[in-house]
Amino acid sequence: MSATLAVIGAGRSGAVTAACLADLGHTVCAVDVDEERVAQLQSGAAPFVEPQLDAVISRNLEAGRLSFTTDVSLAVPDAEAVLLCLPTPAAADGTSDLSALYAAADALTPQLDANAIVIIRSTVPVGTNAEVLRRLQAKRLDAAFEIVSNPEFLREGHAVDDFMRPDRIVIGAGTEQAAQAVAALYAKIDCPIVLTDLATAELAKYAANAYLAASVSFINEIANICERTGADMSQITETLAFDRRIGREAYLQPGVGFGGSCLPKDLTALINTAQNGGYTPHLLRAIAEVNELQPRWVIERLQEVLPDLAGRSVAVLGISFKGGTFDPRSSPALAIIRLLANAGARVHAFDPLADSTAAASIDGKAELHTDAYSAAEGCHAIVIATDHSQFLELDLNRLGRGMESRLFIDGRNLFDPAQVVKAGFSYIGVGRARRGD
Repeated sequence: MSATLAVIGAGRSGAVTAACLADLGHTVCAVDVDEERVAQLQSGAAPFVEPQLDAVISRNLEAGRLSFTTDVSLAVPDAEAVLLCLPTPAAADGTSDLSALYAAADALTPQLDANAIVIIRSTVPVGTNAEVLRRLQAKRLDAAFEIVSNPEFLREGHAVDDFMRPDRIVIGAGTEQAAQAVAALYAKIDCPIVLTDLATAELAKYAANAYLAASVSFINEIANICERTGADMSQITETLAFDRRIGREAYLQPGVGFGGSCLPKDLTALINTAQNGGYTPHLLRAIAEVNELQPRWVIERLQEVLPDLAGRSVAVLGISFKGGTFDPRSSPALAIIRLLANAGARVHAFDPLADSTAAASIDGKAELHTDAYSAAEGCHAIVIATDHSQFLELDLNRLGRGMESRLFIDGRNLFDPAQVVKAGFSYIGVGRARRGD
């Protein structure tokens, strides 16, 4: 059965949520304050790279099930449910900044149907859903609003697949009626649905991201030990993957650390939640510490060959925190660029998916190039900082031809070392033995 829905916030999470709900047969209107973003989405294209999303948006716009607007009054009054997909970034003190979420809730309250369900998709600390409900009820004493926590588990670069083919759907509610109503929105999706209370649903998202962050920091620790003992990291990961208790889907790829809009801030928020409850989360702190130190691995490996980086030219390939998308938020690549610049190196950067925010993200610490070959020209070393598949298409012989010296630091273990050495480079990977001269 289809429903009439409003989605507040049309960033990556909101746009994917709105488009995919429309693809499930619901009538969805998404609201955002950014006029340029709304105009682009209404034209059928997302203002960011997300595979499959443009096609989903276009066909649902054409079918009349999906629309975008800046006017809350065009979306909310007729909605049976309103989904909040607002950013909750980390504040200066490490807590979650909920100002956008609360502002949106306050703005839509007068427009809400008296029996509407408000669904919070944003990642929020325990107690946030209850606080939003309190704010809604304080402004509308006549209404019988329901609040539901329905956290999203969308990975950048895989968001459409993650929405339509999820591992699970988590729904936290105060009443069985509200929980079942939200579950019905996903009736066409075949996956386990976890029905629980508000606090458990809120914490479930943080627990998942903390576990993933722990996996990344763990495998980076093992890679660092491999380098000091002569063990082969690639074979270590293979043996771990065969263990049914760990599995091939686990985060077993060492690199320069995790970043993005979720893992770093959610780990910090969970640490704060624990501390506010009177508990010291030693393991969570260690996960964060290992990740903060990992970009320094690049500097250490460079200085083994080039002890004084001052005046040296280094090409950093990749600005985004992960391949297949462009998002520089908390990107290890940017940490590497800052560390190189602070060491006096001349940094040249390139990202094949860079958008208009790329120049601002590097903040004058590097020269931004339009291709990898010009970035590498005259450089003493190349650093692979993001696992973009496009880098595997590079002509390595051409890449090294104009370089001052051919040092190749593979911070994502993206390349086959033998191929890199064959092209005349000295290769260093994470947890791998150095190859070449």
